[in-house]
Amino acid sequence: MVHLNINKVVKSVYEFMGIVERIDVNENTLYIYHGNTDRRAINAIEKILLNVLDLNGAKYESRCSENLIVMSPIKPKTEVLVLT
Repeated sequence: MVHLNINKVVKSVYEFMGIVERIDVNENTLYIYHGNTDRRAINAIEKILLNVLDLNGAKYESRCSENLIVMSPIKPKTEVLVLT
């Protein structure tokens, strides 16, 4: 389940602090625009955001490109029990 409140807080704090340029939220997906060129900085932003979301009960996976990090919720796996 997506926690819209945490998404709003993350967007507000990270944009205000200048850590990222912009965060767009489209349904359940976060689009994080940054101006970093240092791979270590990009990885740090990605890891911090994933941990913040995770600690608030929102499981996300991410993909990175040159100036964009896309975070999508992980759909819970369902187990099927087959009785014979």
